[in-house]
Amino acid sequence: MFKAANYLNPEDFDKFLGSFDGMNNYKAKPELLRLAAQIEYYCALRISEVLTLRKEDFDLNHRILTLQHTKTGHKRCKCSTWDYTDSHSKVKTKLISVDESCKKCKGTAKIRIKQYTSIPKPLIGILSIHLQTIKGDKPLFQFGRITAWKYYKQAGVKANLEIRELQKERSIEGVWTHLLRKSYLKFMRNNGASVELCEVKARHIERHSIDHYLRPDIESLKIWEAKIFD
Repeated sequence: MFKAANYLNPEDFDKFLGSFDGMNNYKAKPELLRLAAQIEYYCALRISEVLTLRKEDFDLNHRILTLQHTKTGHKRCKCSTWDYTDSHSKVKTKLISVDESCKKCKGTAKIRIKQYTSIPKPLIGILSIHLQTIKGDKPLFQFGRITAWKYYKQAGVKANLEIRELQKERSIEGVWTHLLRKSYLKFMRNNGASVELCEVKARHIERHSIDHYLRPDIESLKIWEAKIFD
C-alpha cells in the first residue's frame, strides 16, 4: 500500500509493530525490536538515544525519561576556544583549542547535559513489566543502529507500508528509524498540540527548528489540489 503521507498514523504504527514477529537474531529479538520502536515513537527519540537507555533513566511514577546521551545535550567547556567555520557562518563551530587536562570535559571540549522528555501512558505498562527483567547497569538493548535500520525496513515492507520522502540530500523509501520520531510529533500536531509543545517533546530549543518534522506531505498537496480543481 503506497502511502502519500510521510509519517505513520497510529493504525500504521500498530501494523508496523506486529510485523516484527518472526524476525530474530541473538541480539535483536522481536520483543526487543518492538520495545525499541515503541520507546522511540512515544518518546520521540532518535534511535541513537534509544540504544543508550538504561533502567535508571525511567521514572515511571512521574512519567519522566532522563536522557544522558543525546545529539544536542551538551555545552562547550570554558577551557575551549571556538571560531566560525567560514565567513558566512553565524555559529562558532570550529574548535581552535582545548585544555586536554581539563577535569570537566576531559579534553573533549564539551560537557554533557541531561535532557528530559515525557513517557506517555501507553508505554507505562509495557515498561513496568520489561524493566523488572533488567539486572545490573546495562543498556536495555544490545544491538546497534544498523541492525535497527535493517529490521525497521523489513518490518515496513512486511506491513506493506511503502512511504516516499524527498529530503534535502537524499530520497528515502519505506520505514526508516527516524520516521518514528517524526510520526509522533505529527500525531501531536494533528491532535491539537501547539508547535511549542512539539518543540518541548522533541527537545528543540531554537525557534522554528522543528519545522522540518511538521512540514506538509504529498497527501496534503493532493487534498489542496482536489479542492481547487473540484
